Amino acid sequence: MKYLKEHPRISITTIILFFICALLAPVYFTKVSSPYYPEIILSNILFIVCAIVLFFTTDKKSENKIFIWLIFSFLVLYDLFFIFYITRTGQWSYEALNVTAAFLAFIILLSLDTETLFKKYYIAEILIITILVSVIISIAVYHLGYTSVSFLNGNVTFTPHDPNYYETRFSWFFFHKSQYCFFLLLSISLFVRYKDVFKNKILFCLSLAVLLYGIYISHTYTALFASLFIFGGAAADYLLPRLSKIRKQYFLFLIPPACIALYFLYRMSEERNIWNLGGRLNIWKESINQILQYNEGIGDLFGGLAFPVPGLTFEVYNCHNYFLNIMYRFSLPAGLFFALIFLTIIVFSLKNHFSFFTIGIWTALLISLGMDYALLTTDLPITLLMLYCLFFSRRRAAQH
Repeated sequence: MKYLKEHPRISITTIILFFICALLAPVYFTKVSSPYYPEIILSNILFIVCAIVLFFTTDKKSENKIFIWLIFSFLVLYDLFFIFYITRTGQWSYEALNVTAAFLAFIILLSLDTETLFKKYYIAEILIITILVSVIISIAVYHLGYTSVSFLNGNVTFTPHDPNYYETRFSWFFFHKSQYCFFLLLSISLFVRYKDVFKNKILFCLSLAVLLYGIYISHTYTALFASLFIFGGAAADYLLPRLSKIRKQYFLFLIPPACIALYFLYRMSEERNIWNLGGRLNIWKESINQILQYNEGIGDLFGGLAFPVPGLTFEVYNCHNYFLNIMYRFSLPAGLFFALIFLTIIVFSLKNHFSFFTIGIWTALLISLGMDYALLTTDLPITLLMLYCLFFSRRRAAQH
C-alpha cells in the first residue's frame, strides 16, 4: 500500500483505463447473447479496482456517513431479497453481483477526499475529453450508415441502418437509444458543472452542440426536451440573484427557448399521443398489474415474455420505466429497495448542493428513466462515477 501512495500514477492510469473501457470499448461477456444478462462487465471490474486503489492511497473524509450507511443498508436489503427469490424463480444471479460491486465502489468513493487527486491530475478534464471523443466517434459511425456497435464477448459488431424501419434511431454502443440519451443528458450536466475546464466559451458551446447532436441523431425528442430542464436550471441559478438588475426587455430572450420547447412537443405529437405520453400511461398501469401478479419477479423470462396493454394495439416486452423494470424482473421487494438507493442519492445530492441546476439535472434524468429502460447494468459503473463527479466530488469546479 505504501508503494501505491508513493506512485500515484498507478491510480491515475487505472482511472484512465476505466474511462477508456466504459466510454470507448465497453466490453462485456455473457453466455446469453443479450445485454439484459451480462456476466462479466470489464468496466465494472476496473471501477472496483479504481475504488480499491484510491481507498488505500487517498485520505478519508468524515462527512456523508449517514448517506453511506443508508445506501449500504438498502443495498444489503436488495441483495437479501434478490438471493431469497433466486431460490424460487429463475433469477439472473450475475445481476446482483454486478450491481452490488458497482454500488460498493461508489460507496468507497463517497468515503474519500479525492479533491486534491482530481485537481492535480485533471481527472474531470480527462473524463470530459473521453466523453467528447466517444460521442464524436459515434456521430461518425452514424453517418457511415450504422445504427449501433456491440462489444459483446469481445467481438466488435456493427449494425447497419434498416431502411424499412420507421425511424433512423441511433444508440451507439448502448442497447437502446434511450440509454444513449440518458448518458448524453448526464454528460451535458457534467459539462455545465465543469464548464471552467473549457478554454473558452466557443469550445464549451461547441462541445455541448456535439452532445445535443448525439441526442438528435438518436431520434429521441423526449431527451432533447429533458435537456431544457438542465439548461433552464443553470440559467435560473444565474439569473435569479440578478433579477432586480435585469431590464424587463431582456426577458424577451426567454422566447427562443420557449419556442424550442414547443417545437419539441410538436414533433413528439406528430409521432406519438403526448396526452398519454406515447402510451406510457397505459403501459405503466398494466406493468403495475403485472408486478403485483408476479411479485417474485419473472427472472430470466425478461426480454422474451410480452404482455398485452389495454388501450394499445401491440404487446410490450418491458415496463418502459427503469424502476418498474427492476421490480418486474427481480421481485417487488428487491425493486423497491433498489429505488430507495436512487432516492437516497437524489436527496443527498440536493442536500449537498441545492440549486435549480441540481433540480434540473434530476428532472431530466428521471424523465429519461421514467420513460424507458434507460440504464442497464453494463452502464451502471460510469453512471455512478459521473454522479459522483456531479454531486459529491469536492471539486465541483464550475459555478454554473
